[in-house]
Amino acid sequence: MIGPTVIEASRLAASEINSRSSERPVELVLVDSGGQPESVASMLGDLIAENAVSAFVGLHTSYTLEAIERSLGSKVPYIVTAGHEAVNRLPGFYCAGETPLQSTAGIAWLMRERNIDTWAVINTDYVYPRVARTVQCAAIQASGGSVVFDITVPQGTVPAHVATLVQGVCTSGARGVLLNMEPRDVVTVLRALRSRRLDNKIVRFAPGTIEENALYAIGGDSSGNLFASMHHFDAHREGAREELAERYRKAFTADAPTLTSWGERSYHAVHILSRLDAEGLLVPASLGTPNGQPYMHESIAGLPAGAGQLAVANGLKFEIVMP
Repeated sequence: MIGPTVIEASRLAASEINSRSSERPVELVLVDSGGQPESVASMLGDLIAENAVSAFVGLHTSYTLEAIERSLGSKVPYIVTAGHEAVNRLPGFYCAGETPLQSTAGIAWLMRERNIDTWAVINTDYVYPRVARTVQCAAIQASGGSVVFDITVPQGTVPAHVATLVQGVCTSGARGVLLNMEPRDVVTVLRALRSRRLDNKIVRFAPGTIEENALYAIGGDSSGNLFASMHHFDAHREGAREELAERYRKAFTADAPTLTSWGERSYHAVHILSRLDAEGLLVPASLGTPNGQPYMHESIAGLPAGAGQLAVANGLKFEIVMP
């Protein structure tokens, strides 16, 4: 679902860099990061061994990130544009996405504005959802609510467990559902909840996980009960974000995949690596120096540290309700 947007946004960044004579030309090498983590890490290791790449921009699960760290070490810079757990990484690994704490900031707003005091928390069993679950349960408790259904299933098994998950939500009496899993699994659960006509009865919130592509995948949602949290949505058209969206549309026409939060992050990550290259910071001896980390976070996020946007689905778009 999210790959086409990321590829097009990265291509736009490379094109802009290559149009400037002041920077070394960029050539993109596409790697499928959707396979088994060890296999993905092995492919990246082969590219480094063959001197085929100078740096990476990665969009994948934290489970895959751990395998890549073990395999690559600090050989080349690596910018991760997905959500991250705010833990220490090896020098040269830069995490640009939201943390679970940032992504779940909308829980308190939902509990207050929608009067939700009981929650179901559904997770898959890998690194990011585990951390997200802990943060969310604490936030619910701090706002005076309770978790009445809490279940974790092995990664990759959501379709096999979806009937059990939906039944658990029904019998628990939860007024809100938190979904901590990959976007394709979120779509599976959302479709199943809709098939039981629960979309009009309960609030569904997938923090830091779903954006416009997932909304397209379920055919849109006009219930007013589906919420997402990202650093940007396509509906947010102000300043530099609008200028980027216009360049994206001009490059790929109106039929291009929607410029999502992850696509935007990948765009900035390619530019940042080019700037590091111009500063001589792509060599192993420079990885992890103070020149890189804060600069990357400020440039990729596009919003003040810790900020995020809570949005509600309205048809095939998200409308921002909390900046």
